Amino acid sequence: MRIEMTPRSLKQIAVLVFAVAVSAALLFVMLSSTGNRTAAAQTGDTPTPAPTATPVVDSIDDEEDVAVMGEKDDPPKYGNMDSMLNDLVEQVEDGFATAHSAASTAPISDDESVAVALFLEEDSVGDLQQYLTDIGVSPANVHEDYIEAYVPVTALGGLSQEEGIVTVSTIIPPEPKQGRLISPGVALHGADAWQSAGLKGDGMKIGVIDTGFLGFQELMGLELPSEANVHSLCFSEIGSPTRELSHCEIDSFHGTAVTETSYDIAPNATYYISNPFSPGDLRVTVEWMVSQGVDVINHSVGWTYSGPGNGTSPFFISTLNTAGFAAENGILWVNAAGNEGESTWIGPYDDPDGNNVHNYEGENECNAILLEPEERFIGQLRWSGIWLSSRNIDMDLFLVNRDTSEVVARSDNYQRFFPIPRELLVFEAEVKGYYCLEVRKFDSAHPDPAWIQVQAFSSQELEVFSEGYGITEPGDSSHPGVLAVGAARWSSPGEIEFFSSQGPTLDGRIKPDI
Repeated sequence: MRIEMTPRSLKQIAVLVFAVAVSAALLFVMLSSTGNRTAAAQTGDTPTPAPTATPVVDSIDDEEDVAVMGEKDDPPKYGNMDSMLNDLVEQVEDGFATAHSAASTAPISDDESVAVALFLEEDSVGDLQQYLTDIGVSPANVHEDYIEAYVPVTALGGLSQEEGIVTVSTIIPPEPKQGRLISPGVALHGADAWQSAGLKGDGMKIGVIDTGFLGFQELMGLELPSEANVHSLCFSEIGSPTRELSHCEIDSFHGTAVTETSYDIAPNATYYISNPFSPGDLRVTVEWMVSQGVDVINHSVGWTYSGPGNGTSPFFISTLNTAGFAAENGILWVNAAGNEGESTWIGPYDDPDGNNVHNYEGENECNAILLEPEERFIGQLRWSGIWLSSRNIDMDLFLVNRDTSEVVARSDNYQRFFPIPRELLVFEAEVKGYYCLEVRKFDSAHPDPAWIQVQAFSSQELEVFSEGYGITEPGDSSHPGVLAVGAARWSSPGEIEFFSSQGPTLDGRIKPDI
């Protein structure tokens, strides 16, 4: 029987070929900066546990509820604003820092302003847009329940108390999930066999969403596609997309390396690149790629937790939902996975001595990380609960100098007013040393969470880590069409083998661990 191949069917095959080829390529470059380590992937038989059922109430104003939840000794002044922002506001209000110096310590800032995400009650976006305009703030990205904006530190407290504000959160930029690649060519990826068969990406449109594309223009037409085959949507700040390619050439070479890898595999494709700073920017980027008819998006990037760990999120702007939006519009989303295999711990909350500090194993309450001078660390914690419920167990995350026992960073949101079972802290080390990630539970009278998940989002290795459960968002999206990809030894598909820039450590055979 003779099978007629239409242009559409050939294109579908090409898309699948690219996905398979890039599956191998992604992990080839993943740990060029971390040596030959191994880690287990989160697989279908080891899913992140779904949140346990917790009663949902609209408020806890009555005395009985307050007795259950307890009161913190020193609750934040602005309860629905995360602890990082509360710290900045407190420094300025108490005269310990100027607005500019306080803002400069935030992950994303502009002079005296900090990039924040406002999560809103239904039908309040219009009033809050007007409020921001009245105080001289131009919203960057706006959706029906969400606004991103650069807000002066001095205005954050008043903003948090406006009617319709659910939470005010620091915007954490994404983290690249592989190292820089100096590409060794198509043969290593096995792409030469596909190309010999005529599958070189003709007619394909490939999106590369990444953190930065330094040196991109000087490699165009050489190691990268020519100018005619590259389209860009670039960000120099949140909410300000331009078509100026130079605005993508910031922060890192990561996106340049990823595009080079993809170009090795599909040299005749057309490429669409972008460097979003925030979840709102990512949504704008994906909507643009959908409008351009992109077939595949390579996203070797991870974002902080925005949902309970089951691949869903209650927030429209969540990167999980944005990846799902791409898939719903016919785009195959290929996400790097496996980098946090030694940076994640998950398990039951355990406090045998009753001191409200979690024990990772035995009597060990310190999950240590090693930081170099000026090395940035981002840690995150989530636990069993219901997102957007005021009745979640109140958990806190602390970073403690192991030698001095000094608390150097903390995230201690008050879950009574900050209704998200997640904590997030950012720290930059001044000197080399070991630091402990401590999980503390506030109010011993409240039931223990069924599980907690701790992650060094910035990819430092934890002293105690779990096998699996390390896929960052949106690679763990529950939406069909979102493909989390690692590479594995041909003979051992359950294990991820990381490769250096010199090539695989075995016999060169690699296959996607899908």
